Amino acid sequence: MAGLPYGQGQQNYDNQVAAPMAGNPIPQMEMPTPLMAPTSRPNEPITSGVDIGDGPGSEIRKRLPNPSYTIQDVIKNLIPYDPSGEAELIYKSLLDEGY
Repeated sequence: MAGLPYGQGQQNYDNQVAAPMAGNPIPQMEMPTPLMAPTSRPNEPITSGVDIGDGPGSEIRKRLPNPSYTIQDVIKNLIPYDPSGEAELIYKSLLDEGY
């Protein structure tokens, strides 16, 4: 930091190195299943979910949950992945404005 009295800048730097600042957590992603790996659903027909062949057709997709996310929900979920902290500031401003 510029402008500090003689010797205080080195002390400030030493303090920063001794106790590094905590960043936003970045979760570990699971590795996708390799292309040539054996199937994890051996009893399910390959045509499940489409309107041809064996297995249920496209009607099974209607049973899946269809969450309705707001922009506030999306930004809140971005906070842990934003190292700049801007997503948290935007989220707080949305809360302040009553969204």
